[in-house]
Amino acid sequence: MAVIEACLLEPDKALLQHVLPGKEITHSVLSNTFTACTCLVYPTGVDPDSSQEAVILRFETEKDTLEHTANMQRVAELAIPEYIPRLLQSGKLHRIEEDLEQTHRATRASYNGPGIDAIRRLHQLDLDSGRARGFLAEIGADRRATLCGPGHGYCKSFPLLLTALVQSNASPRSPGNRFSISEHHPDCLVSFSDDFDSIVRLSSEQSAALETSRKLCDNDLEPRNILVRGAKPNGDCKTNDSMYEVRATIDWEMARIYLFSYEYALNDNVLGSSNLMYSWYAMFKSHSLPLLLAQDAQEPKQADQVFIGALQAIQRDYEAGKTRNVGVCNRQRWLKRQGLVLSAPSWRGWVPTDPLMEQKVWSAKEDEVLEEEVLRDLGMI
Repeated sequence: MAVIEACLLEPDKALLQHVLPGKEITHSVLSNTFTACTCLVYPTGVDPDSSQEAVILRFETEKDTLEHTANMQRVAELAIPEYIPRLLQSGKLHRIEEDLEQTHRATRASYNGPGIDAIRRLHQLDLDSGRARGFLAEIGADRRATLCGPGHGYCKSFPLLLTALVQSNASPRSPGNRFSISEHHPDCLVSFSDDFDSIVRLSSEQSAALETSRKLCDNDLEPRNILVRGAKPNGDCKTNDSMYEVRATIDWEMARIYLFSYEYALNDNVLGSSNLMYSWYAMFKSHSLPLLLAQDAQEPKQADQVFIGALQAIQRDYEAGKTRNVGVCNRQRWLKRQGLVLSAPSWRGWVPTDPLMEQKVWSAKEDEVLEEEVLRDLGMI
């Protein structure tokens, strides 16, 4: 929609000119929202793939969010330095080559292998190491804040995190009053029922197990945030069967010290909104599942299954109270158009109603038409 695009944050061209003073520059926006913009800047007339002066810049309207993004990126660099653009004191980032659109159409190995490898190494990072704690302390995540991130706050326990999740997603129709959370009850830490007549119960023992499995989670490992380039003819590539080489993951503002089961379930809740690529979603769920399993297990631990079910129920409660929200209505219609239903068990996520039918890849124009239909049905245009 033209009106929405006009509201997206764009870089100031006069400001960009100071990045490479004395030179005519070209810039391309890699990603932008209402409050953040990431763009590539390089000298006009040169190939950014070969220019040593090309840099990536990120602009934010909120200073605290930018500091959080930068420090989360520094923490992630401890585990996967080759995928994290080096943050310079001047604020410039070293050049990263990008071709997200072609990456999506390439073989799955082009980006899946490095992406899952990056998640695995983030999980192996010692969050109590001196350097990691130093970066986290700068954004208010002290040793007592075991689960943390902006928006939901820096929580000292799993019950506090769950409380924050319920409160931040409570719908006006049912502002969290169907959710019962206790920090001390031994058998039922959290229980609630939703319109689907499901009851979720999480014991204190399960809560403790989840609390000790905290990881550094990206929470936004989508194609728009993975920068790639074509593999060199001589085979200089991180995966031999890949047409593309992953060069970097960007935009770490969604990163949190959370549980991987949260990130795993988050992909269910954003499918049809921030992620409109079912093929990427299905691939992520399939290839990241081993990271959620105990050794030789066939399904996640019971505590993770309960937590995933709780997150899905919280999302359903939120959407039930947003009957005239454009994003919610558009997501529900997108899922219906794709012919997707939540599987049983629900931790497996969204699956096609007809498993034999190949999922259609809808164009950006077709997605715009779908959004216009929603706006028209809501009487907004």
